[in-house]
Amino acid sequence: MMKTVLALGLFLGCVYAQVPSPCQPPDLWEARELKIDRTENYERYAKISYDNVNRRVRRIEELKIGKNTDYYDELYLHSENRFYRLNLRTRQCNMTVPPRPWHPYGIPSGATFRGENYIGASVPYGGVLVTRWSGNFDNQDYFAGAWTQPGCLPVVFDTYYNSTNEFIFRDFFDVTLGISDPMVFVPPSECQSSLKYQRRGKVGVVRMDHW
Repeated sequence: MMKTVLALGLFLGCVYAQVPSPCQPPDLWEARELKIDRTENYERYAKISYDNVNRRVRRIEELKIGKNTDYYDELYLHSENRFYRLNLRTRQCNMTVPPRPWHPYGIPSGATFRGENYIGASVPYGGVLVTRWSGNFDNQDYFAGAWTQPGCLPVVFDTYYNSTNEFIFRDFFDVTLGISDPMVFVPPSECQSSLKYQRRGKVGVVRMDHW
């Protein structure tokens, strides 16, 4: 009986030891993104530039709502509490506060390990191993996602935002490390004009007819 108890204890210890710790994703990266919002029934296809250190995100995106398609340039500057959205068809820029709180595309402390699986074939060089995690941020927004092992690159990042009652699903692919354009987090010229108008006490939206 004692041998059985010891064997069970060793087995449970080995299983526990196999549970990985949350990894830390790179701070700077770029990727393609598919973003789906079931609440608003839309899909977004975008190129994303991500800066975790300065809490910045830039998206050049194609937005599909039903049969309608539009194109936007979005810049989130959470450290400055600003959000710029430029319609690439009309050249109209709107500057507001970010519509949702900042959540890094990483694994928060206290996250629960949900398992691991391969994307593709589970043979050498035939697929990508990912670990899956879920939990809540400090403000109790819920998240669930998957990150590559090794590398800790985000593959899936799903979030429920309590403040806006949104459930947003994001898939990332073609991830590359670093930021290719150091000026990518500078607001477009139309949006800079919008900011000047707002500082003069006028409407913070301006339409420009040139590129």
